[in-house]
Amino acid sequence: IDNTTYGLINNLGFATAVALINGTAGNIIQPVLNASTLTKNGTGDYTFNFLTNLTTSNYAPQITLGGLGYAAVVTPGVSSIRFKTYNTSGTLTDFSYISLTIFGGGVA
Repeated sequence: IDNTTYGLINNLGFATAVALINGTAGNIIQPVLNASTLTKNGTGDYTFNFLTNLTTSNYAPQITLGGLGYAAVVTPGVSSIRFKTYNTSGTLTDFSYISLTIFGGGVA
């Protein structure tokens, strides 16, 4: 599956979007699946835009950071997802490596 071929991803449990992100630079390193653009709203604050809208915002995002910290979803939407990344002290922080995977949601 690549950035334009969706296969069976409309079924719950399959990834509907996957991207590797450089949070420091505010760009997508590798648009693996259904990845359009990334907007850096501020330190540790990002909006990831889907190449093709999802059919619902009821999906399960998985965000993995390349360092100690955590991520929180701010706004899940059908055309984008906004999330923030924090260090272990709870301060908004840019991470040079962020992996974003969206499960479910279907592709419109």
